[in-house]
Amino acid sequence: MKIVHLSDIHFGAVDAAAAGALPAYVRSLNADVLVVSGDFTQRGRAGQFRAAAEWVRSMGLPVVAVPGNHDVSVYAMWRRVSFPLTRFERWVGELPSSRKVLIGAPGFVGRIDCAWRWEFPGWRFVGLNSARRLAGDLKFPLTNGGLSERQMAIVEREAAGMAAGVQLAVVMHHPLLAPVGMEGKAGMTCRHAVEIVRRFSAGGVGLVLSGHLHRAYVTKVGGMMVVQAGTAISNRLRDEAPSFNVIGAGVVVHRFVEGQWKSG
Repeated sequence: MKIVHLSDIHFGAVDAAAAGALPAYVRSLNADVLVVSGDFTQRGRAGQFRAAAEWVRSMGLPVVAVPGNHDVSVYAMWRRVSFPLTRFERWVGELPSSRKVLIGAPGFVGRIDCAWRWEFPGWRFVGLNSARRLAGDLKFPLTNGGLSERQMAIVEREAAGMAAGVQLAVVMHHPLLAPVGMEGKAGMTCRHAVEIVRRFSAGGVGLVLSGHLHRAYVTKVGGMMVVQAGTAISNRLRDEAPSFNVIGAGVVVHRFVEGQWKSG
């Protein structure tokens, strides 16, 4: 299977040239699935979600998608606390996918620790919402995200229930591992990342796809590959050009350089 992995598209803060060129470029890759690991919007506004969904739909691929911290309402606290994912589900949840199943609590009843499942030939994807409504503590502020015990247990059950020969990929917005050379820097991983990595790698997860840091890198822990995507089309750059990943036999980073998308 060939997977296109985008993240942090941030509609509301988009690089128009990169965004305009990317759909045709992705269609030319003849991929099987498009994964978007969160931050569809800059401020969680309805118009931003609508524009993001239309743009993603134009790539013509089945979509696996999870929300990011920017997709939970920023300014309306009543919505953030009581209905954190209704806009995400309304527009992103209606994108074409392959047998999407809700296996956690839906956001519209106020639960934040949602999980979803998608099935493809030879692959099972489990998507987790790692965005949080309120800060857990000062060391791990709101933007860092995290997973609940319930979400980690869901992944373990999904792994245990797979047929032989099926690979399990987890999609979440917040990173589990820091970039090389930044391991001790604050804000590089989500809350309880060490425990999550231990349980996922021991439980049979083969691939984790994330974003959030706007940096592209790949790390391995035992048999588990952890792939971080940069920001695909936003103007919120952090010393890297806009980029996305293509995952097949290996991982290839594609970057927007000198006005065009290029591999490698």
